[in-house]
Amino acid sequence: MSFGSSNSVAPLKAPTNSSLGHTLDQQCDVVSVAIAMAGVINIRPLQQRLALTATHLGRRAYSSTPASTASLPLRGVRVVDLSRILAGPYCGMMLADYGAEVIKVERPGVGDDARAWGPPFTEKGHESAYFLAPNRNKRSIGVNLKSPEGQQIIKDLVKVSDILLENYVPGTLARYGLDYESLRELNPALVYGSLTGYGDTGPLKD
Repeated sequence: MSFGSSNSVAPLKAPTNSSLGHTLDQQCDVVSVAIAMAGVINIRPLQQRLALTATHLGRRAYSSTPASTASLPLRGVRVVDLSRILAGPYCGMMLADYGAEVIKVERPGVGDDARAWGPPFTEKGHESAYFLAPNRNKRSIGVNLKSPEGQQIIKDLVKVSDILLENYVPGTLARYGLDYESLRELNPALVYGSLTGYGDTGPLKD
């Protein structure tokens, strides 16, 4: 896996499922995703896009052939996946399986902790099956959320996305200006999914 040398952002290889038309070594250039792509992507409201997709699918004859990304119900939905390990990534996996474009954000240099959890590992021993399974069909980038530049990259992505997933310790993203209250000012229609192991309040939240 390649994380690059930047302190704020680096491309990561995407663990994807070739059955849906992706390649395992596909990479995501965060600059084009977060900034340049803002001028060319479809940014109609999520509800409107889903309604159009449903109408389009309703007019198509049912087929016994395997589904492609063009016929999946969440095609056109973009997800920023800040989550790690399993619970959050599993949510992102289900969205990706239904056709959403899921951009997984990881730490530069190390990535998701689950990359090193195993066995079993891939044939070359670089990544674990535990990591690859819930992160299939996603594109992956490395972003340093502690840096102002990294925080701005996430904000730029949020402006042109529909959903954000995160499972950080409560209060962590608020320190980075990436909590729901901050991001909804950039995108009022954003669906913000937050998961924690022990809740947002109480003695075990940290």
